[in-house]
Amino acid sequence: MAWGAIFPTYNVSWYAALKYCNLRSMAEGLTPCYSIGGSTNPADWGPVPTGSDAAWNAALCYWNANGYRLPTEAEWEYAARGATNNPDYLFAGSDDPYAVAWYGNNSGNSTHPVGTKAPNGIAAYDMSGNVRERCWDWYD
Repeated sequence: MAWGAIFPTYNVSWYAALKYCNLRSMAEGLTPCYSIGGSTNPADWGPVPTGSDAAWNAALCYWNANGYRLPTEAEWEYAARGATNNPDYLFAGSDDPYAVAWYGNNSGNSTHPVGTKAPNGIAAYDMSGNVRERCWDWYD
């Protein structure tokens, strides 16, 4: 695994992402989106869990807040599709995974610098492959 500004982010838990979103929102004077145990202040939440945690799993999202939040799975898919269903590519920007994605068959089981494959229709890179995405909800 390589590290640095041109590589994807590694090993960030869903819990840590919620905390980051609220802390950044607060730092920028925005209304935090997430609440755990009735508080939007991560200082009240306790340490970020390293395993499954019932209180953190019950986090609420205030959709009308203007702070940072994770995308829903549907929002992420919409962005991955390049904000269109026409053409309806199998992967983000192509039907050819080698053109747009780092994955098991071509990655050497390693991540790669962001932006080394072709972007999708909205110029977003690595929407297929390279690392797992974090969304507010799960694909169902």
